[in-house]
Amino acid sequence: MKKQVNIDSLKSLEKSIKLRFELMKESDRGCVLMATSFLDYELEEMFKDYLIGSKKTLDEMLSGQGSLATFSSRIRLAFSLGLISKRTMDDLNIIRKIRNECGHNYESISLEEKVIKQRIYSLKTSIYSGDRKIKPRKIFINNVYMLLGEIQGRKLELTKVEELTKNYSDIISLDENKLHINEIIKKAKKIHGENISNEQLMKFIEEVHFETINIMKNKIKDKADTNI
Repeated sequence: MKKQVNIDSLKSLEKSIKLRFELMKESDRGCVLMATSFLDYELEEMFKDYLIGSKKTLDEMLSGQGSLATFSSRIRLAFSLGLISKRTMDDLNIIRKIRNECGHNYESISLEEKVIKQRIYSLKTSIYSGDRKIKPRKIFINNVYMLLGEIQGRKLELTKVEELTKNYSDIISLDENKLHINEIIKKAKKIHGENISNEQLMKFIEEVHFETINIMKNKIKDKADTNI
């Protein structure tokens, strides 16, 4: 089902603009923590839009001790599934590291500090990237704003996995549909045990995803060949 792109786009733009003004009011620490929290939330919403599973299943994966409960795991899987680019992944990881430095330090934090400033200058999404004449804070806020726009724009383009698999129902049987989250989790636990770590589960999901894509590509190719 196609989304109401115009309405969703306006809502996303309004949300991004509001966040940008909020970030400008915050201290450097508050700016980083709020920005990271918002980016993390947008990735969570992207997975809810894209992945298969009941609300309960997805909530368990995305919260508490779930395999997609952390910012780092969401960044990694979003890239592995092709939902974000490598540049976006790299920038999100840089922002995550800056967040960790702010979150784990009880002293006053400034974005002008050498280590943090170097990280900010290595961000690639901002329109100010590479310009060391621009204040780190301005680059950071602009970079967050641009990343947010990219993630929200990508969400508008997504088709839920189950809708994609329906389009290939004549090519791939239900037994071969390994993208279903519940089946992936069950299979992972069967192989690695009930106490499988988040890291093992993440790796398993990635492997299943790429294996399934190859199956789809091969079957589509075979079907096309038979129609020649």
